[in-house]
Amino acid sequence: MITGSTNGHLAPNDVAKFVIPRIDSLSEEKIANTVRASLNAKRESEEFLEQAKAQEETLIEEAVLS
Repeated sequence: MITGSTNGHLAPNDVAKFVIPRIDSLSEEKIANTVRASLNAKRESEEFLEQAKAQEETLIEEAVLS
């Protein structure tokens, strides 16, 4: 059953009925490690982006002042 109007969603009772198959623990661990590595890479790339922005701002300010 789908509930809601313009933003329909699944009701909690519907979600509870989903059957989620389990896979072997080695595969689960590989997936978990991949997700962790992906999240770490995302965080690292966001940090690099912020560093690049700061360096760019510094270079622009130095160019304007000279």
